[in-house]
Amino acid sequence: MPYFVELTTWLAERGIAVPHPMQDRNGIALKSLKQRPTLIQPRFTGGHLAQLTPDHCAQIGQALARFHNAGNDFYMQRQAHRGVFWWRRESAVIASQLPPEDAELLRNEVALFDTLREEASDLPMGAIHGDLFFDNALFDGDTLSAIIDLYNACTGYLLYDLAIVANDWCVNPDGSIDSERKTPCCRHMPQNGLSRAVSIKPGHN
Repeated sequence: MPYFVELTTWLAERGIAVPHPMQDRNGIALKSLKQRPTLIQPRFTGGHLAQLTPDHCAQIGQALARFHNAGNDFYMQRQAHRGVFWWRRESAVIASQLPPEDAELLRNEVALFDTLREEASDLPMGAIHGDLFFDNALFDGDTLSAIIDLYNACTGYLLYDLAIVANDWCVNPDGSIDSERKTPCCRHMPQNGLSRAVSIKPGHN
């Protein structure tokens, strides 16, 4: 919990519209209610969208770039709770319940992930949202009002956030990438250091 308290406070102080804890007169945010950790947060206007447009995608792309820039020098780190240790543990459990061919495919994919992790990479890292699907953003009319649900936030590759956004906000029913939504969404990549690291093309999901 302290990580989320500190991160959302840090982001809010830098103008990022995220649910952040309200502090009491002594500067304390994290409280206890009926023996459970408790935070009081502001309520944002807006709701979820039924239909995503290029303008909506442009707004979330810009907001994501600002999120990453604001968190660039955040002083705490957190490993993803569904990161390397999770996928190793859970894949072993699942593989034992699969047909041999599927189990081998799963084990090979996990091994590939491990290999990629061991390779040196200059991909930019920092505080990421980790779960920025379109239902984790609020729009007041057609204007982005807040990014919510930061409980998957952690220290990770900024590219991971962009991949989630591109594959959820900019995807067609057949699974292909809609270039009319992808282009404005990725327009702000230079602001968060990703311009040298990624080129999303139709079909690269």
